[in-house]
Amino acid sequence: MKNKIRLISVICAVCTLLALLPAMNIATLANAEILQVDVFIDEPKGDVEMDFTAECASDAQFHVDNRGLMWENLTKLYTVSPADKAVAGDTYTVYIDVIPNEGYVFPSDLSKVRFTVNGEVTTDYSIYEPDYEHDGQVVYITKTFTAAQADIIMNSAEINLSDMPMPNETLVQYISGLYITFETEGMYDNGVSAYRASDLSPMQMTDVFEKDGVYCLNFKFSAVDGYVFAQDVNVIMTSNQFFDIATAVSENGKDIMVSAKIDIVDRIGEFEIETDYYKAFYTPEDGYKYYYYMVTSEDAEKERKKIREITLSLPIGALLDTSSLSEWTGKCENADEESRAVLVIYKCKQDGENVKVEQAGFAILEVYHICTVRMLEGKEGDCYTDGWRSYYKCLCGRHFEDQDATRPIENIRQWKKNEGKIPAPVHCDYDGDDVCDVCSEPIPDPENPDTSDGIILVCIAVMAVSFIIFTVVKRKVKA
Repeated sequence: MKNKIRLISVICAVCTLLALLPAMNIATLANAEILQVDVFIDEPKGDVEMDFTAECASDAQFHVDNRGLMWENLTKLYTVSPADKAVAGDTYTVYIDVIPNEGYVFPSDLSKVRFTVNGEVTTDYSIYEPDYEHDGQVVYITKTFTAAQADIIMNSAEINLSDMPMPNETLVQYISGLYITFETEGMYDNGVSAYRASDLSPMQMTDVFEKDGVYCLNFKFSAVDGYVFAQDVNVIMTSNQFFDIATAVSENGKDIMVSAKIDIVDRIGEFEIETDYYKAFYTPEDGYKYYYYMVTSEDAEKERKKIREITLSLPIGALLDTSSLSEWTGKCENADEESRAVLVIYKCKQDGENVKVEQAGFAILEVYHICTVRMLEGKEGDCYTDGWRSYYKCLCGRHFEDQDATRPIENIRQWKKNEGKIPAPVHCDYDGDDVCDVCSEPIPDPENPDTSDGIILVCIAVMAVSFIIFTVVKRKVKA
């Protein structure tokens, strides 16, 4: 009896399971709906072939089938072929086919899906049946672009480096102090690396450049938007220390790798130049000659970087052409007030008729004009006018009270009337004849001043008035 009951229970359980199985299959096998579609394609650019390969994320719920990709030129109304190049300013529409991956499906209402092309939302989409064989639904989405202007092609690139590697300098030290500038617009520095030419082993940042070693420096440069490198671009490295220069341009012309070899040799060291507000000093050492030159610039720091690259690229012992330099005098002068300049000093050894460089120093000077003054004689006052003291004037136009140019005169005319004035002396009459012994003019008596001049003026005035009255009366009588 008990066995029969167990058998009936098992049969009931199996029947129940069979009844639920269809519902379980439906829930398990239902496809998930796709609610976001993001695809990407290169936008048309003048004189560049159109892109016929759209892409999407590798983990997307769908894939792109480029067999159905199509471009139309809306400006000139034709279908674009894969070999066609875009025309700058023309309008183009792309059609991209999107197919769900296994286990996914588009909802019956496509408005639930957010479609984007290159990150921009598009509302132009539809389900359709393409000519090629496929699995699952196919939705085409469209996006319209205006072809951008053609890239400016850089056929040459001139690269300036502020410094060369020095012996015992680490790679990170060299890169940290390196300034790279370009004479060519449209490019920027995108990284520096190096390897040893002897065994082609890459340098780590803490590795040092060994003296007399040969190294290869790799400089990566990229083009800014709107520019590309020509595949045969001519690269010019301004430093003459490089050799075996090679270039490699990426397929799209946006990046270039420049490799150049260099011998690591002792180069000119730097020494500090003591600077003052007005002077630059350096004490010459016995056995050495010092030469200098100075470059005035509105951007002295930028000028210094350019000069440093040129100067430090000379190895120790290089011959110096002194025809354009001045021999060091212990000071450096400039006539312009509040100017900035780069001062470069070469420490040299005399070797027969040649001058060989040992070191070079740099300093940026500010307001280092030294006033060189000459004395202008003053003027003694006389009995009627004041005089003024002697003073000093510099070639720059400034005036000073002293020969050392430490007491400036701000306004020379006011100074002559005030601080520098020599008052006019009083009349001197040592012989008592009432005549000044200095100017030979009569000395008026302060108690009985001479009024003859006043009387004469009064007489003249009376005569003038009488003449006017006489004339008026005469005219009335005639009338």
